[in-house]
Amino acid sequence: MILYNGSTGSLGKYLQPSLKNMGLKGASLTTRLENHATLAIELESILGLDAREDPIVLVQLAAMVSVPKCESNPERAFQTNVTDTINYVRVFFDWCRDKGHVPELVYVSSGHVYAAQSEGQRLTEQSPVSPRSVYATTKLEAEEKLSRLCTEMGVPIKVLRVFGLIAPVQPINYVLPGLIQRVTENKLTSVPGLDHVRDYLDVRDVCDYILKFCFLHSDTLVLLANICSGKPTKIRDIIVEIVDNLSLTTEKKGLLLSGLHAAPGRPDDIPWIVGDPTLMNNIIGHKKDPISLKRTVADALQQQPGFF
Repeated sequence: MILYNGSTGSLGKYLQPSLKNMGLKGASLTTRLENHATLAIELESILGLDAREDPIVLVQLAAMVSVPKCESNPERAFQTNVTDTINYVRVFFDWCRDKGHVPELVYVSSGHVYAAQSEGQRLTEQSPVSPRSVYATTKLEAEEKLSRLCTEMGVPIKVLRVFGLIAPVQPINYVLPGLIQRVTENKLTSVPGLDHVRDYLDVRDVCDYILKFCFLHSDTLVLLANICSGKPTKIRDIIVEIVDNLSLTTEKKGLLLSGLHAAPGRPDDIPWIVGDPTLMNNIIGHKKDPISLKRTVADALQQQPGFF
Protein backbone atom coordinates (compact mmCIF):
# COMPACT_ATOMS: atom_id res chain seq x y z
CA MET A 1 0.00 0.00 0.00
CA ILE A 2 1.36 3.40 -0.98
CA LEU A 3 0.32 6.59 0.82
CA TYR A 4 1.48 10.02 -0.32
CA ASN A 5 1.00 13.64 0.62
CA GLY A 6 1.49 16.81 -1.41
CA SER A 7 -1.16 15.66 -3.90
CA THR A 8 -1.88 19.21 -5.10
CA GLY A 9 1.75 19.94 -5.94
CA SER A 10 3.43 19.89 -9.32
CA LEU A 11 4.65 16.34 -8.72
CA GLY A 12 1.90 15.01 -6.47
CA LYS A 13 -0.96 15.64 -8.90
CA TYR A 14 0.59 13.16 -11.34
CA LEU A 15 1.20 10.37 -8.82
CA GLN A 16 -2.35 8.98 -8.83
CA PRO A 17 -2.37 8.42 -12.61
CA SER A 18 0.99 6.65 -12.30
CA LEU A 19 -0.40 4.42 -9.54
CA LYS A 20 -3.34 3.52 -11.76
CA ASN A 21 -1.19 2.86 -14.83
CA MET A 22 1.12 0.59 -12.82
CA GLY A 23 -1.74 -1.27 -11.14
CA LEU A 24 -0.67 -0.24 -7.63
CA LYS A 25 -2.91 0.46 -4.66
CA GLY A 26 -2.47 3.90 -3.17
CA ALA A 27 -4.17 6.84 -1.54
CA SER A 28 -3.38 10.50 -0.98
CA LEU A 29 -3.21 11.98 2.51
CA THR A 30 -4.87 15.35 3.02
CA THR A 31 -3.53 16.04 6.53
CA ARG A 32 -1.17 19.00 6.29
CA LEU A 33 2.35 18.77 7.67
CA GLU A 34 1.66 21.31 10.40
CA ASN A 35 -1.40 19.29 11.50
CA HIS A 36 0.62 16.11 12.00
CA ALA A 37 -0.98 15.45 15.37
CA THR A 38 -4.24 14.56 13.60
CA LEU A 39 -2.61 12.35 10.96
CA ALA A 40 -3.42 9.20 12.94
CA ILE A 41 -7.14 9.89 12.50
CA GLU A 42 -6.80 9.95 8.72
CA LEU A 43 -4.60 6.85 8.71
CA GLU A 44 -7.24 5.05 10.76
CA SER A 45 -9.93 6.02 8.27
CA ILE A 46 -7.90 4.73 5.33
CA LEU A 47 -6.24 1.66 6.77
CA GLY A 48 -7.80 0.86 10.12
CA LEU A 49 -10.42 -1.57 8.85
CA ASP A 50 -8.44 -2.99 5.93
CA ALA A 51 -6.78 -6.38 5.96
CA ARG A 52 -3.14 -5.90 6.74
CA GLU A 53 -1.12 -5.03 3.63
CA ASP A 54 2.56 -4.69 4.38
CA PRO A 55 4.65 -2.78 3.86
CA ILE A 56 2.87 0.56 3.99
CA VAL A 57 5.02 3.07 2.14
CA LEU A 58 4.74 6.81 2.75
CA VAL A 59 5.93 8.93 -0.16
CA GLN A 60 6.81 12.25 1.46
CA LEU A 61 6.20 14.92 -1.18
CA ALA A 62 4.62 17.79 0.76
CA ALA A 63 6.92 20.76 1.27
CA MET A 64 7.28 24.50 0.90
CA VAL A 65 8.89 24.50 -2.55
CA SER A 66 8.84 28.08 -3.82
CA VAL A 67 12.45 29.28 -3.74
CA PRO A 68 11.51 33.00 -3.47
CA LYS A 69 9.05 32.27 -0.64
CA CYS A 70 11.64 30.17 1.20
CA GLU A 71 14.21 32.94 0.83
CA SER A 72 11.81 35.60 2.12
CA ASN A 73 10.65 33.48 5.07
CA PRO A 74 13.42 31.04 6.04
CA GLU A 75 11.94 30.37 9.50
CA ARG A 76 8.70 29.13 7.98
CA ALA A 77 10.61 27.11 5.37
CA PHE A 78 12.59 25.27 8.06
CA GLN A 79 9.47 24.78 10.16
CA THR A 80 7.57 23.21 7.25
CA ASN A 81 10.31 21.34 5.43
CA VAL A 82 12.21 20.07 8.44
CA THR A 83 10.41 20.23 11.80
CA ASP A 84 6.85 19.56 10.61
CA THR A 85 8.03 16.94 8.15
CA ILE A 86 9.95 15.02 10.83
CA ASN A 87 6.97 15.13 13.20
CA TYR A 88 4.59 14.00 10.44
CA VAL A 89 6.76 11.01 9.55
CA ARG A 90 7.18 10.08 13.21
CA VAL A 91 3.40 10.02 13.68
CA PHE A 92 3.12 7.75 10.63
CA PHE A 93 5.77 5.37 12.00
CA ASP A 94 4.21 5.29 15.47
CA TRP A 95 0.73 4.64 14.10
CA CYS A 96 1.96 1.81 11.86
CA ARG A 97 3.88 0.17 14.68
CA ASP A 98 0.93 0.53 17.05
CA LYS A 99 -1.38 -1.18 14.53
CA GLY A 100 1.10 -3.90 13.65
CA HIS A 101 1.91 -2.56 10.17
CA VAL A 102 5.40 -2.39 8.67
CA PRO A 103 6.21 1.19 7.62
CA GLU A 104 8.65 2.34 4.94
CA LEU A 105 9.53 5.86 3.77
CA VAL A 106 10.35 7.39 0.41
CA TYR A 107 11.56 10.97 0.85
CA VAL A 108 11.57 13.12 -2.27
CA SER A 109 14.46 15.57 -2.06
CA SER A 110 16.19 17.83 -4.59
CA GLY A 111 19.23 17.72 -6.86
CA HIS A 112 19.92 21.27 -5.74
CA VAL A 113 21.48 19.99 -2.52
CA TYR A 114 24.68 19.23 -4.46
CA ALA A 115 27.68 21.52 -4.64
CA ALA A 116 28.36 23.29 -7.93
CA GLN A 117 30.24 21.18 -10.45
CA SER A 118 32.28 22.15 -13.48
CA GLU A 119 30.66 22.04 -16.91
CA GLY A 120 30.36 18.53 -18.30
CA GLN A 121 30.53 16.79 -14.91
CA ARG A 122 27.46 14.83 -13.90
CA LEU A 123 26.47 14.68 -10.26
CA THR A 124 26.52 11.25 -8.66
CA GLU A 125 25.19 10.24 -5.27
CA GLN A 126 28.77 10.55 -3.95
CA SER A 127 29.21 14.13 -5.17
CA PRO A 128 29.73 16.74 -2.42
CA VAL A 129 26.71 18.64 -1.14
CA SER A 130 26.55 22.39 -0.63
CA PRO A 131 23.04 23.85 -1.01
CA ARG A 132 22.90 27.44 -2.21
CA SER A 133 19.31 28.33 -1.28
CA VAL A 134 17.15 28.14 1.82
CA TYR A 135 14.92 25.60 0.06
CA ALA A 136 17.80 23.27 -0.79
CA THR A 137 19.26 23.67 2.69
CA THR A 138 15.97 22.58 4.26
CA LYS A 139 15.77 19.55 1.97
CA LEU A 140 19.27 18.42 2.88
CA GLU A 141 18.62 18.87 6.61
CA ALA A 142 15.40 16.89 6.31
CA GLU A 143 17.29 14.15 4.45
CA GLU A 144 19.79 13.85 7.27
CA LYS A 145 17.26 13.96 10.12
CA LEU A 146 14.88 11.52 8.47
CA SER A 147 17.74 9.12 7.77
CA ARG A 148 18.75 9.24 11.45
CA LEU A 149 15.15 8.72 12.56
CA CYS A 150 14.73 5.74 10.24
CA THR A 151 18.01 4.22 11.38
CA GLU A 152 16.99 4.59 15.04
CA MET A 153 13.57 3.03 14.41
CA GLY A 154 14.75 0.38 11.95
CA VAL A 155 12.56 1.70 9.13
CA PRO A 156 13.84 1.57 5.52
CA ILE A 157 14.14 4.95 3.81
CA LYS A 158 14.83 5.78 0.20
CA VAL A 159 16.03 9.35 -0.36
CA LEU A 160 15.38 10.37 -3.96
CA ARG A 161 17.07 13.53 -5.20
CA VAL A 162 14.90 14.79 -8.05
CA PHE A 163 16.42 17.19 -10.57
CA GLY A 164 14.45 19.47 -12.95
CA LEU A 165 10.71 18.90 -13.44
CA ILE A 166 8.66 19.74 -16.52
CA ALA A 167 5.04 18.74 -17.09
CA PRO A 168 1.98 19.51 -19.22
CA VAL A 169 0.40 21.38 -16.29
CA GLN A 170 2.45 23.26 -13.69
CA PRO A 171 2.17 26.53 -11.75
CA ILE A 172 3.45 29.58 -13.63
CA ASN A 173 6.54 29.83 -11.40
CA TYR A 174 7.92 26.62 -12.96
CA VAL A 175 10.25 26.86 -15.92
CA LEU A 176 8.08 25.48 -18.74
CA PRO A 177 4.86 27.47 -18.18
CA GLY A 178 6.96 30.54 -17.44
CA LEU A 179 8.77 30.22 -20.77
CA ILE A 180 5.53 29.56 -22.64
CA GLN A 181 4.20 32.81 -21.21
CA ARG A 182 7.34 34.65 -22.32
CA VAL A 183 7.00 33.34 -25.86
CA THR A 184 3.28 34.14 -25.94
CA GLU A 185 3.96 37.71 -24.82
CA ASN A 186 7.12 38.03 -26.95
CA LYS A 187 9.27 38.81 -23.92
CA LEU A 188 12.50 37.13 -24.98
CA THR A 189 14.93 40.02 -24.74
CA SER A 190 15.98 39.30 -21.14
CA VAL A 191 15.58 35.66 -20.13
CA PRO A 192 17.31 34.81 -16.81
CA GLY A 193 19.86 32.02 -17.15
CA LEU A 194 19.16 31.57 -20.86
CA ASP A 195 22.20 29.37 -21.44
CA HIS A 196 22.26 27.66 -18.08
CA VAL A 197 22.21 23.89 -18.41
CA ARG A 198 19.77 21.78 -16.42
CA ASP A 199 18.62 18.17 -16.20
CA TYR A 200 14.89 17.86 -16.90
CA LEU A 201 12.53 14.92 -16.70
CA ASP A 202 8.82 14.86 -17.43
CA VAL A 203 6.91 14.62 -14.15
CA ARG A 204 5.03 11.59 -15.49
CA ASP A 205 8.31 9.70 -15.77
CA VAL A 206 9.47 10.91 -12.36
CA CYS A 207 6.30 9.56 -10.73
CA ASP A 208 6.84 6.18 -12.39
CA TYR A 209 10.43 6.07 -11.14
CA ILE A 210 9.41 7.03 -7.60
CA LEU A 211 6.82 4.24 -7.50
CA LYS A 212 9.35 1.70 -8.75
CA PHE A 213 11.51 2.58 -5.75
CA CYS A 214 8.63 2.12 -3.30
CA PHE A 215 8.73 -1.66 -3.01
CA LEU A 216 12.37 -2.09 -3.93
CA HIS A 217 14.25 -4.29 -1.48
CA SER A 218 17.52 -2.80 -0.28
CA ASP A 219 20.26 -4.38 1.81
CA THR A 220 20.67 -1.10 3.70
CA LEU A 221 18.16 0.90 5.72
CA VAL A 222 19.14 4.14 3.97
CA LEU A 223 19.26 4.22 0.18
CA LEU A 224 20.13 7.42 -1.72
CA ALA A 225 19.51 7.79 -5.45
CA ASN A 226 19.24 10.52 -8.08
CA ILE A 227 16.11 10.83 -10.20
CA CYS A 228 17.40 12.47 -13.36
CA SER A 229 17.93 12.05 -17.10
CA GLY A 230 21.65 12.75 -17.36
CA LYS A 231 20.87 14.83 -20.47
CA PRO A 232 21.94 18.50 -20.50
CA THR A 233 19.23 20.93 -21.61
CA LYS A 234 19.54 24.69 -21.89
CA ILE A 235 16.72 27.07 -21.13
CA ARG A 236 17.32 28.24 -24.70
CA ASP A 237 16.53 24.72 -25.97
CA ILE A 238 13.10 24.80 -24.32
CA ILE A 239 12.29 28.20 -25.85
CA VAL A 240 13.31 26.97 -29.30
CA GLU A 241 11.04 23.93 -28.88
CA ILE A 242 8.13 26.17 -27.89
CA VAL A 243 8.67 28.48 -30.86
CA ASP A 244 8.88 25.48 -33.20
CA ASN A 245 5.28 24.71 -32.24
CA LEU A 246 4.03 28.14 -33.32
CA SER A 247 1.94 28.40 -36.47
CA LEU A 248 4.41 30.78 -38.06
CA THR A 249 6.61 30.70 -41.13
CA THR A 250 10.22 29.68 -40.70
CA GLU A 251 11.22 33.29 -41.33
CA LYS A 252 8.95 34.63 -38.59
CA LYS A 253 10.12 31.99 -36.14
CA GLY A 254 13.71 32.99 -36.86
CA LEU A 255 12.87 36.64 -36.34
CA LEU A 256 11.25 35.85 -32.99
CA LEU A 257 14.24 33.84 -31.81
CA SER A 258 16.66 36.53 -32.97
CA GLY A 259 15.50 38.63 -30.04
CA LEU A 260 16.67 36.07 -27.49
CA HIS A 261 19.05 37.58 -24.94
CA ALA A 262 20.13 36.45 -21.50
CA ALA A 263 19.55 38.18 -18.18
CA PRO A 264 21.20 37.31 -14.85
CA GLY A 265 19.71 34.36 -12.99
CA ARG A 266 18.88 34.07 -9.29
CA PRO A 267 21.77 34.43 -6.84
CA ASP A 268 21.65 30.67 -6.19
CA ASP A 269 21.75 29.84 -9.91
CA ILE A 270 24.79 28.11 -11.37
CA PRO A 271 25.58 27.43 -15.05
CA TRP A 272 25.52 23.62 -14.89
CA ILE A 273 23.36 21.15 -12.94
CA VAL A 274 23.15 17.71 -14.55
CA GLY A 275 22.77 14.43 -12.71
CA ASP A 276 24.08 10.94 -13.28
CA PRO A 277 21.16 8.44 -13.54
CA THR A 278 23.35 5.31 -13.58
CA LEU A 279 22.40 4.12 -10.10
CA MET A 280 18.70 4.78 -10.69
CA ASN A 281 18.73 2.88 -13.96
CA ASN A 282 20.62 -0.05 -12.45
CA ILE A 283 18.38 -0.29 -9.40
CA ILE A 284 14.97 -0.04 -11.04
CA GLY A 285 15.94 -1.80 -14.26
CA HIS A 286 15.05 1.23 -16.35
CA LYS A 287 14.51 0.21 -19.97
CA LYS A 288 12.23 2.63 -21.80
CA ASP A 289 13.34 6.01 -23.07
CA PRO A 290 12.00 8.91 -21.00
CA ILE A 291 9.35 11.23 -22.40
CA SER A 292 11.08 13.62 -24.77
CA LEU A 293 11.27 17.39 -24.36
CA LYS A 294 9.43 17.68 -27.67
CA ARG A 295 6.47 15.67 -26.38
CA THR A 296 6.31 17.44 -23.01
CA VAL A 297 6.31 20.86 -24.67
CA ALA A 298 3.65 19.77 -27.18
CA ASP A 299 1.47 18.38 -24.35
CA ALA A 300 1.91 21.58 -22.36
CA LEU A 301 0.94 23.76 -25.30
CA GLN A 302 -2.25 21.74 -25.77
CA GLN A 303 -3.24 23.10 -22.34
CA GLN A 304 -2.86 26.70 -23.58
CA PRO A 305 -6.15 27.82 -25.20
CA GLY A 306 -5.57 29.76 -28.40
CA PHE A 307 -1.80 29.28 -28.34
CA PHE A 308 -1.71 27.88 -31.85
